[in-house]
Amino acid sequence: MNSGMNSTEGPLPLAIILARWASGLTTDTIPKRVREFAASQFASQIAAARATLTLPIGQKIIRAFGNPLQNDPKNSAYVLAALTMAIDYDDTMYAGHVSHSTVTVPLAYAQTLDIDGHTLLAAIISANECAARITAASTLGPFRGQTAAYTHLAGSVAARMYLEQAQPTEWVSAWGIAFSAPPWVLDHPFFSSESKALTASTQIRSGLDACDAALAGMVGAADVFEHPNGFLSKYAEIPLPHSITNGLGNLWHTETFSIKIYPGCAYIDSAIDCAIAIYRRETERGHIIEPDTIDEVIVEASAFTTGMDAKSSPYIDGSLTPISAIGFSVGYNVAVALTRGSLNISDLSPGHIREDSIWRLADKVHVKHDISLTLNALQATAPIGEALRHAGNAANTWLLEIAANKINSDRGVDGGGATEGGAGGGVGEGGYGNAEGGASVGWDKNKDAYSSKDGIRGEDRGVGGNESRGEDRNGTWGEPSISFQDATKSIGARVIVRFSDGRIEQEYRKSAIGAIGPETRSTHRELAMHKLTSSGISDKDATTVLDVESLSSKDLNKLLTKLLSSPV
Repeated sequence: MNSGMNSTEGPLPLAIILARWASGLTTDTIPKRVREFAASQFASQIAAARATLTLPIGQKIIRAFGNPLQNDPKNSAYVLAALTMAIDYDDTMYAGHVSHSTVTVPLAYAQTLDIDGHTLLAAIISANECAARITAASTLGPFRGQTAAYTHLAGSVAARMYLEQAQPTEWVSAWGIAFSAPPWVLDHPFFSSESKALTASTQIRSGLDACDAALAGMVGAADVFEHPNGFLSKYAEIPLPHSITNGLGNLWHTETFSIKIYPGCAYIDSAIDCAIAIYRRETERGHIIEPDTIDEVIVEASAFTTGMDAKSSPYIDGSLTPISAIGFSVGYNVAVALTRGSLNISDLSPGHIREDSIWRLADKVHVKHDISLTLNALQATAPIGEALRHAGNAANTWLLEIAANKINSDRGVDGGGATEGGAGGGVGEGGYGNAEGGASVGWDKNKDAYSSKDGIRGEDRGVGGNESRGEDRNGTWGEPSISFQDATKSIGARVIVRFSDGRIEQEYRKSAIGAIGPETRSTHRELAMHKLTSSGISDKDATTVLDVESLSSKDLNKLLTKLLSSPV
């Protein structure tokens, strides 16, 4: 099979099925709840871009590549994606950090193609669904999170082709061309330098170039995703090709949207929530938290958090820490939240990063693995729970190989996850282990299930979000979802502060504020509104952004010009 688009033999290539569906989406065919998520996503990305403009890294991007809005939409998309990527103020869904392409490309082309608000929103959703599905198909592999930069090849093509009203065959060729040379992100420059800011931008430019080629008649491989020598064969240890077309029209990945209210990796957010809660409680009691008033801070977290912190720790060097690594540092971010009661964009400014007092406290923060939090996280929809359900029994071996560090000695969950069990954890013959508390989880061959025993609390926990005492749960991951209306993301944390006067304060969060779940489903608009106003946008303009679907092309262009073409 070459292009596959003219073949009448065998099943249709996945890209053709996806393109036919995505190209036909309209706001009339998309549920209102999904459109509302996309509006909050649009608002959040505008806020993220504006926030970065206030920092030196944002000004460097502008000097290098120009203003966010330009006559050339390719350059505009490039700049916008760099701004939203630079300080990890981006959002997530199952699966991937798709917004850098799925939002910024429609935004960049809004003026050139004279589109109105409901068309822009439909393009965002169409691109979300394509990018998230293709990323989900490869999520049990070496890259997740921002390092899965190929998601932007998918998102940029889908967004552009939707707005161009291209034929499905042109979508397919563009994907085939773009995915002929997908990126392989290297950890060292990602953490150690400012090049991370361009991780999405370079792929967006490649995707948009592929669109130009396809629109000019060039043909790409239609089976680029599922072919034995295609994308998934190289970028997934457990390929899930059916995820690309499964549940079209029922599984809306857009409604797995999690919004970030803090700059930085989402795996730290619940710990920040805990630290802020402790700060507020201490303030109400008249206590002032300073580095010298604290002996130790313990952050108990899942393997997602401990592994990410272990991955970034070699790049943490006090006031000399590169901004790319700051967002992954549990110590720095928890120290800021404990002493200031917040974590804001200004905390990433050079002056604040140089504060010795914050680093003195950061040195007292110790991250420890809690197996129950890992199991909760694995059972949730995002970041990988849904993929585990699709993988079935194959997921068990994959997880154990990661736990035993057999796949790659320097890779873990989400480009920095469960490596050697995470900080404070160990790896035994049977699986994950927590050296601090005697907690362990292993594969029980007799029960064909995972089982765990926590030595601290004296209770058994099975694989699942709910704790069970004195029993082992069935180890299967359950059936794949038929709807994402109840999607969850449960990256929890427990923060324990040991004060110098002997007092101990602690706080627990099962998931972070803004992580998809029941509360976020009802409050995402308010969270996006706060994020917009925190970036200096008036309440009136913020409301207009969130009501983007009702805007004419003229009003949309006027709004974008006001918010993104002038200095913040």
